[in-house]
Amino acid sequence: MIQAIMLSELVCDKEAKKYRQDDLSNREFRRAYTDILTCADIGCGGPLPTRPYTRWVRDRDKLLPLGRRNIRWMAKMGFRVILCPLNACGIKHGYGLQQGAVQRRVSESRLYDKTQFRIEKKFYANLLDDVGPYIYGIMPCLEGLSPDAYEFCLELAKYLRRKQNFEGEIIFNLIGAAHARQRKKDLRQWDILSSSSINNIGRWKSSKEAVRNSDGATSVTASDPRTIRMMRENPGPAGYIIWSKEFIGGPSGRHNNIPRAYYRYYP
Repeated sequence: MIQAIMLSELVCDKEAKKYRQDDLSNREFRRAYTDILTCADIGCGGPLPTRPYTRWVRDRDKLLPLGRRNIRWMAKMGFRVILCPLNACGIKHGYGLQQGAVQRRVSESRLYDKTQFRIEKKFYANLLDDVGPYIYGIMPCLEGLSPDAYEFCLELAKYLRRKQNFEGEIIFNLIGAAHARQRKKDLRQWDILSSSSINNIGRWKSSKEAVRNSDGATSVTASDPRTIRMMRENPGPAGYIIWSKEFIGGPSGRHNNIPRAYYRYYP
């Protein structure tokens, strides 16, 4: 069962340990979450960094030293690390130049080509060589929307299973046309969990996703602890991923400690 908090920028934070040690050490926090989902390509480098407290941890097909250190730290704190290497959401919003995977402006519809596929495969090989024992799961793409995103992620999943003998979780976070192309047969055959973003929390309980995922649900805040409790008490068949805009920073800096409403323990 996945019980993940999505701290998308944590692996890229140049002072992650200093600013998140208290959160990750909190007893209630550790009871609420066994997993951390974080993104290696959050859009923090290049000439116009969107988050000045972060640094690239991915340079095309390589995981950089900061990323290795932060992944090992999260794992040594007792959390299972789920890594998303490719940020299609950032591409859609025009941040390709700031993302280590692509380092250029590109439309999402042109992202999933043979060149990027080769880069992703080499990145996975290097990632698993460097920090394989610390990686519990891989989400190949963050909110892939273009129809080509499904086949791209599926072929990467096959590569992970066949060539890298990866036995951890593979989680698809596809939306729109890409999600519509998913085939249950493929997911079963390659042991893939579907976790499309649920922007409308009113649909949380009725979601058919294996892992219910609140990424993009901007209406959820610490001022509404009942909704947060509802989400945690109603996971998908394989678990939940909890995201909030209160976990991410911006040009003015990172947020302070994660509000207790997101991890308060309910007996």
